[in-house]
Amino acid sequence: MTPAWLLLTRLDGMIARLEQAQKAITTQSQNTRLHKRIGNDLARRLSEHVTAIKVRRAKVAATGIVPSNAWSEVKSSSSATLLDECLLYLQAARSRGPDADPELCEITDALFDELAAKTSSVSWKSFSVFASEDSFDGLTRIIRVRYPVSGVWDIPVAVHEYGHFLSGNLKHIRDDGSPVLVFQDLRNSVVPPQKALAPTNAAPQTQDEHIDWSAWLDEIFADVFATYAVGPSFACSCLFFRFDPSSAEEELDGKHPSYAKRSYVILETLRRLNKEQPGRDKLGRIIRLLEDSWRAACDAAGSSASVADNYQTWLNGQISNIYYILRTDEGGIRFNAWDAAQDKESWIDDPPESASGFTITELLNAAWICRVNGKSTPERLSDNFVKLARKRIERND
Repeated sequence: MTPAWLLLTRLDGMIARLEQAQKAITTQSQNTRLHKRIGNDLARRLSEHVTAIKVRRAKVAATGIVPSNAWSEVKSSSSATLLDECLLYLQAARSRGPDADPELCEITDALFDELAAKTSSVSWKSFSVFASEDSFDGLTRIIRVRYPVSGVWDIPVAVHEYGHFLSGNLKHIRDDGSPVLVFQDLRNSVVPPQKALAPTNAAPQTQDEHIDWSAWLDEIFADVFATYAVGPSFACSCLFFRFDPSSAEEELDGKHPSYAKRSYVILETLRRLNKEQPGRDKLGRIIRLLEDSWRAACDAAGSSASVADNYQTWLNGQISNIYYILRTDEGGIRFNAWDAAQDKESWIDDPPESASGFTITELLNAAWICRVNGKSTPERLSDNFVKLARKRIERND
C-alpha cells in the first residue's frame, strides 16, 4: 500500500469519528437549553473541521502525494480536543434527565453566565458536566461538578472552578492599550514564603520543597474570586458543608493548600469585602459565625484551624495582590448584595408566585441565611431555591 493510501485510510477514520459525533450532537432528544447554548455552536465547529479534513483528503487523493506536514496534521490535537468536548457535552446533555435533577445543572450554568455578564476582560461560553470531583478542564474550558449535586448547597463551590477559568484569561489593559494576562504574570513570579519572609542572611531552607507554589497560587486565586463574586454563600458551602475539619491540616498532593489555609483565605477575603461600599460592615455576623463554627469543628475533630504566623503573612500578601487585581480589572463582579439576599430570606422559605428582579447569587446567599437561621429543612429550602432559580432561567430563555 502506498503512503497516500495509508494517509487516506487514517483521514477516513477521523472523518467517520467526527461525523458520528456530529450526528450525536444534532440529535433532538437532548436537553433543549444546553443544545441552544452550546450544541449549535459545537455542531458548527464540527462541520467546519470535517470540511477542512475532507478538503485535505481530496488533495491527497487527486495527486497521490503526501505533503511533508500531513502526518503531523493528522496527529494534531485539534481533532482530539474537539472529540473530547463532544463527549463531555453529550454526557452533560444526557445526564440532565430523569436520573438527575436537570435544574441544578442548568442553574449552575446560569450562574456562570450571570458571572460572565459582569466581567469585562473575558468571555465565557461553556457548560458544566458531572464528574467524581469538582475540577476545571483548561483544554476544553469545561467545568466538572461533583456528582450528584446535593441541592443548592453544592452550587457555590462550582464558582471556585470558574475562578480557575478566569485566572488563566483575566486581562489587564495597559496604558498603551495592550492586554496582559495579569494574574499569570503574578503566578509566574510567585515567591515561596520561606524565601519571601526569610532574613537576607538566613541559611537555605528545605521545608515545603514538595509544594508547587504556582498551583497553590491558582487555588488561592479561585478561592478569593469565588468569595469576591458570590460572597458568604461560597464560604458557607466550604466551611459548613464541604471542608473536612478532621483533615484541616493535611496537604497531600503539593498542589492544594490545606483546608485550614483555604479557610483563612476565604475568611480574610470576606473581611475585605466587609470594608467595601455599598454593604460596609454588613457581613460581620456571618464572618464570626463561620470562623467560630469552623474552629470549633476542627477542635472537636482533633485537628486545628490555625495557620502559622509566617503563612498568615504570606497568604495575606497573596490575598491582597489578587483582591487588588479583581477590584481593578473586574470590580463589577464584586458581591455587594447581602441586604438583597436577606430581603429574599422569606422567598426561600415560601416562594412567591410573582418573584422577579433577582439574581441567582442573591438566592444562593438567601438559601444559606435560611439554613443557618434554622428555617425549614435543607431539602425544602433547596427545592424552593430551584423553583425560584427556574423562573430566572426561563426569563433568560
